[in-house]
Parts: sequence; structure tokens; C-alpha cells
Amino acid sequence: MIRDCRSLLLIVVGMLVLSLSFSCAEWTPRAAAAGGRANQNESTKRRLLFQEEKVASEVGRKSGWRSVSSSLSRELQIKDEDYPDQDDASRRKCASDLFSLFGGEEAESSVELSRAEELRACVRSLVPSSPFLVADSQGSVGYEYLHSEVGIENLSNDLGRLINSPPAAVLQLARSCVEWGGDLSIVLNQLESSTYAIPDVEQMNEDSCSLTKFDVGRRFKTPEINEYLTFLFRTIEKLAPSVGLNISLSRYDLFHGHMFTAHNTGRLGILFHAREFPAYDEKRFPLNLGFCQKGSKVPYDQTMSLRNIVWLAPMPDCSQTDRTCSRNWLAPGFLFVLDTTETGILGRELVPWYLDIVHTVQEEDLGDLVMDVNYFDSLSGSPVDKLFLC
Repeated sequence: MIRDCRSLLLIVVGMLVLSLSFSCAEWTPRAAAAGGRANQNESTKRRLLFQEEKVASEVGRKSGWRSVSSSLSRELQIKDEDYPDQDDASRRKCASDLFSLFGGEEAESSVELSRAEELRACVRSLVPSSPFLVADSQGSVGYEYLHSEVGIENLSNDLGRLINSPPAAVLQLARSCVEWGGDLSIVLNQLESSTYAIPDVEQMNEDSCSLTKFDVGRRFKTPEINEYLTFLFRTIEKLAPSVGLNISLSRYDLFHGHMFTAHNTGRLGILFHAREFPAYDEKRFPLNLGFCQKGSKVPYDQTMSLRNIVWLAPMPDCSQTDRTCSRNWLAPGFLFVLDTTETGILGRELVPWYLDIVHTVQEEDLGDLVMDVNYFDSLSGSPVDKLFLC
């Protein structure tokens, strides 16, 4: 009797999740096209179920729905390899070509001209790039621009100086990362041993929501680096409207980024994800992302394709043979938004098919993950008090 009840429960749950899959098929362009092919109905069911699980695991950090979906996908023996629309190598190649455009003249020339133009068409810079090479700057001079009342164009120019040429401690970290071939320990060894408990951010505990990988976070030993990381979050919030993206520093929108060292070069960067938890909407966004989505008022609209924002640290001039770096720099720092519209090259090549619904670029396709950078603006205290590195 117990075994029969369990079997019946599994069947009922399976029907519910698969019915959700079909609602996504009507809404997702790629899925809708697949669903129209009658001779591939079973394949389409399996693909959609797998897609829901992937979105849940990437965006809905800890949800009961994700657990159900995962168990069902195991029953159906669904694997990434079943859908070879893209592979890791092709996504990494796209990211490498993209970063080459911001790596100095020699790196830029390595990308075929027509491909370079296609990539540039999908990049929206938040600050103007510096026409001169980086010179080591001192301290945190310039952060006052965040509180400036000047127009957004002037503000972009002012903040751009700190993006192009960060404080000395950030430059030294950037140089060391490339010099040591992207070795993660170069960054991790710069962290304090002290840990800081993750607080109850915007009543997340009430919703059984967990926003971070761990219950505690850390910070850098050097205050300059911590200040600069908080500066990046606040700069993005200030300047994103200039490219048509209005965001908030909330637990539903922009609160985290993924620090990485780029494949092949070791260049330091951060991939920020805005629009993390769009509000559930039966027609526009019929996807359950778990506990952390509860209470969200973040709309799902065409600006979802602008949710991936990249900061690249300045690129030092290092020998390709022994990695020895000079005091010169090949390229300044950059801060830009990726346009992952499905018709563009980044939407086609850099976003995995199972995440096209939420337009998520994965940090592992850009480089080796160092850690997550979390900034909870709603907390009291100084900006650095709101920073948690996990």
C-alpha cells in the first residue's frame, strides 16, 4: 500500500511539473518552435523539464520546487549532453574573443574584423574608455562623484576615471592575477581571516530565502579594495539608466557579482547579475524561482537581456613566456553591459539554451570563479559594512 501511494504521488507530481513545462513552451520562442514538431513531443517534454531544472538551480538558489524537478529529471535520465546546442568550448571562445576587444591593440587584432563588429554591437559601455594608458592612482579620490547631482553624461565621465584607472591596491591585485596566470590563491590570500555573519536582508529569513553560498562572508585586508567593490555596485546603479536599464540595489535585483580570472589571460573581472528574481507572472514570466522570488516586484520585460554587467580590471603588460609584468598597461579598466538579445551573437553563443529565458551568462564561461561578491545596500552602516565575499 505504501509503495502504491508513493508511486501515485510521483505520477501526480510529475504531471504537475510537466504541465508547467508546457506553459513555458508556449512562452519561450525556442521551446515553442520545438513543441510545434509533433514527432518530437517526448524529446520536447524532456528538454523543457531539464530547462526548468537548470533555471531553478541557477537562479532559485534553495527552493523546494527545485528538489522535485531534480528528482524527476533523474527519473528521466536527462543530461546536458542530450542537447548539444552549444558546448563549453564554444561559449568560452565567444567570451575570449569578447575580452580580446578590451585587451589592447594586439589582442584586439586577433579577432576577425566582422566578428569583432558583431561582438561590439552587443556591448553597451557604462563609462567612456580612456584614450590613454593607465597610470597608478592613489587612494579613493573620486568616490564623491557618486553623490554628485550633475547630469548623467558628466557623471559617466567622472566615474569613468575610476573605472579606467582604479586605486593602487586594485591595480596591484590586477597585475598579480595576470602575473600568476589567474591563480585563485593570489586573490583569496588577500582576504581577512575574520568572517561576518550574513544578516537578515530585507526579511529574507521570513521567506526561508538564502541569498549566499555560505552563512558568513569575508572582506579584503586592504580597505581600498573593499571600497572599490562597493563603488562598482553603486556606479552600476547610477549609470545603468543611460543604456536603458533601471535597476535597484535590492535582494530581488542587483546584489551580487561573480569575481573571476579570465581564461587564457588571468585578467581579473566581475560578472554582475541584475534582475536576479523577476516577479512571477502567469503570462510574462510563469517560472517559480523558489523562496527568494516571493515578494518580488522586479518586472520581466525586454531589459532582461541587459542583466549581465561586466567589470574588467586594467590589463597589465606581461610576458607571454614567463609572465613577468612591467609597470606598463595594455588596456584600462572597463565597465559594460552585455546585450544578450537572442538575435545577437552573445545571445546565440554565450547564453546556454537552458538559461535563455533569464538571459544568464555563466561566470565559468568567462573564467575561473574566485568567489561571489555580495552587496546588500538596504543594510545600515557604511558601504563596506554591506559587503560580503563568499
